[in-house]
Amino acid sequence: THTHTPQRAVAAGSCCSAMARAARDLTFLVLGGSCTAAALHFVEDLKPKQPPRVPQEEEKQQTPLHLSNNTTPLKYGAPQSSQLMVRRGYVSEVDYRTRTPRWVAEHLRKENLQQNGNREGSRFRPDEDVPALFRAGLDDYARTGWSRGHLAPASNHRISQDTLDETFLLSSNIVPQELSMNGCDWLRLEHMVQDLTQNFDDVYVISGPLFLPESGSLSAQVIGAKEVHVPTHMYKAVIAERAATSEKHVAAFIMPNEPIKEEVPLTTYQVPLELVEEKAGLQLFSKLQRSECKDLCAEGACVVESNERIVQWRNFGRIKAATTAEEAQAAYEAAETCGFDQPWVKEMYQRELQKRISILEQLQETLALPRQAQQQQAESALVLSQSTANMFALTAVLGACALVYTMFR
Repeated sequence: THTHTPQRAVAAGSCCSAMARAARDLTFLVLGGSCTAAALHFVEDLKPKQPPRVPQEEEKQQTPLHLSNNTTPLKYGAPQSSQLMVRRGYVSEVDYRTRTPRWVAEHLRKENLQQNGNREGSRFRPDEDVPALFRAGLDDYARTGWSRGHLAPASNHRISQDTLDETFLLSSNIVPQELSMNGCDWLRLEHMVQDLTQNFDDVYVISGPLFLPESGSLSAQVIGAKEVHVPTHMYKAVIAERAATSEKHVAAFIMPNEPIKEEVPLTTYQVPLELVEEKAGLQLFSKLQRSECKDLCAEGACVVESNERIVQWRNFGRIKAATTAEEAQAAYEAAETCGFDQPWVKEMYQRELQKRISILEQLQETLALPRQAQQQQAESALVLSQSTANMFALTAVLGACALVYTMFR
């Protein structure tokens, strides 16, 4: 039997009180922790939800596509037919098949047309960013008769020398272009776009080549060892807008890639934007609300007169497209009257005149051969018919003689 003394009772009571306080503090701690966690979770729920991160293009290419049958056909990458190029003054898509851009996009403002770069310091050069297998070279254009035509004009990008130099990259910005067309009506179209920056705050341009069928057949001409495709036509689509309004002024043009003998209004080449998209196989300005658009040319913005340089290049086109030697000679004399800037320019015109006259003479000889053959065939037929008639006459005479002989026998 244990006897509890008063001291032991006090100690036991103190111990129980301490244990009760500890239990109470532990309960508060647990409850407080739970409340804090709940509060933090509630605050986290109040935060705006971030959209799921979209994998970048590089990640998509690196991540194999798993199909429902647990196969990965693209484990080693998807076939690629083009390459996006982001330059200082333009963006373009290089078509590996044609060795040219599919399209080149520009955003022009008045202040960006400053004349700081010097074109004399720029040189056409291959685009080292394009795989060598699909890269156009200088030799592909040499001695072909086709000029290296800019889609984003050099004159739009003289804000710096580096920006200007990038317009001379063959794969990113150049197509085979007929020389006189490049220097006359296509140049007028480029001048029109530049003039828009005087009346509009922002001008958006997409230019590119077209390969259109002729007589129900499509066969692209190619030049050089890399078989750079020569477009049959070229297009340019334009949006002009002012900051003060939401109006969009739109125009699209298709121009044949051939000599253009006569000057016509630029509106002659104007077509619906949808036609350019259909022929190019591209959706241009995909974020544009078409219902808000106005006709740019209806505002009188598509009128560009020819200057002396344009007139001179048109004369060159008239030589190339002449149908008679007299017409070619007259075009050369008109160009001579305008004057030549450099001796080599005059020599180029003279060579083209001689070449065209030679082609026309060969054509006349080729056409003359069938005419001679037809004449000889006609003469042979006439001789044959005369011989046949003579035989019939002789037969008739002999028949008559035989009849007389029988009667008087």
